[in-house]
Amino acid sequence: MANLNVHASKDRDLKPLQEEGSAVTDARGRVIKIRELDAVQEARVFCAAGAEDAVNMPYMNMYVFPAARVEEIDGEKYAVPTNKLQINGMLSVLGKAGLNAVQEFMFQQIGEENTNQLDDNAAKN
Repeated sequence: MANLNVHASKDRDLKPLQEEGSAVTDARGRVIKIRELDAVQEARVFCAAGAEDAVNMPYMNMYVFPAARVEEIDGEKYAVPTNKLQINGMLSVLGKAGLNAVQEFMFQQIGEENTNQLDDNAAKN
């Protein structure tokens, strides 16, 4: 007969469920699903942008990363861009309405992270 060992786990041992992605709706009514990039994907996006553009952080943060984070638009899936042509193609597909929606989502996300970090720091003091 098989033995079954049960171990009590503490809440701190449990990892919270990760959201698999978020969706926003742009001014044109398109539903845009946004992915979270892992470290390898981020590194590849920097390489895809090229050395000259990768050091231009406003360009990377306002255009390249929002384009790279688009997983699908109205159910049509998109891969993480691997070269400048694909980055520009994604920007073209997004247009101003889609780009603005993704940027707004990213800024909200950054704001929430900063607020949480400030709350954590305040709790420590």
